[in-house]
Amino acid sequence: MRMIKVNVDGTDQLVPLREFAALVAADNQMTDAERDAATGLFPGIQVYNSTSNKMELLTPTGWEVITSAPDVAARKAKEEADKRAKEEAELGAKKDAKDAKDGKADAKDDKKDAKEDAGKDAKSHQDVKK
Repeated sequence: MRMIKVNVDGTDQLVPLREFAALVAADNQMTDAERDAATGLFPGIQVYNSTSNKMELLTPTGWEVITSAPDVAARKAKEEADKRAKEEAELGAKKDAKDAKDGKADAKDDKKDAKEDAGKDAKSHQDVKK
């Protein structure tokens, strides 16, 4: 069982991590001194700091004030918009490649038609001479 050292009223106490998490979740507040005295905490734990009157989050680099809740809906909308833009760009690239390929085929056909027309013109020119 993982234990956590907590300073309560100037006395260090070992508390099972689950109990500590339950206490923090139930009470959801700590003073600066309680927060700083606690050891063995893991990143991701959130507490209300009653000294600063702010919600705080423990990150791998230390405690950070939570300034706002993440805007999940906005983030999801942006992800969807980015996904659509990427798909549209891929479709556009495929269409451009197809158009370029079709354009080459059209140019070949035009060249072939021009050759055939030139051959017909030459033949009709010979027929006129006779």
